[in-house]
Amino acid sequence: MQDLILQVQNYVAAKPWVLIGFLGQFLFMMRFVVQWVHSERLKKSVVPVAFWFFSLGGGTVLLVYALYQKDPVFIMGQSLGLLIYLRNLALIFGSRKESKNAAAEEKLALAVVLDELEQRLRAERRSLLANNNHAQQLQKLLEK
Repeated sequence: MQDLILQVQNYVAAKPWVLIGFLGQFLFMMRFVVQWVHSERLKKSVVPVAFWFFSLGGGTVLLVYALYQKDPVFIMGQSLGLLIYLRNLALIFGSRKESKNAAAEEKLALAVVLDELEQRLRAERRSLLANNNHAQQLQKLLEK
């Protein structure tokens, strides 16, 4: 076992970029772990935001590694993937902003409706009070 550890240490010392490659691969793998755990908790298949962040982080590190290795296939694959990960994050955060704006607009609309209802209730109360006053005055006249 010590021989294996020594061989790995010697290999990494000779090629330190291998560590960067493994780091990228680890980050890339973690996106699946996060997605799996999240889906298990919810008992349905979902893709959490963390999935896209791990994709972006792992893809970036792997692209740097691929550039160092000068591997055009690996470079092309990671470059295209990064565009997809960025687009998904932009869509997620864009829809959250739209949801917040929609919620704010809905809240404002409700406030306007409530204000209008309050004004109508005040007008109705004034009318009822006026009718009640008229009824009291009429009753007083009839009692005389």
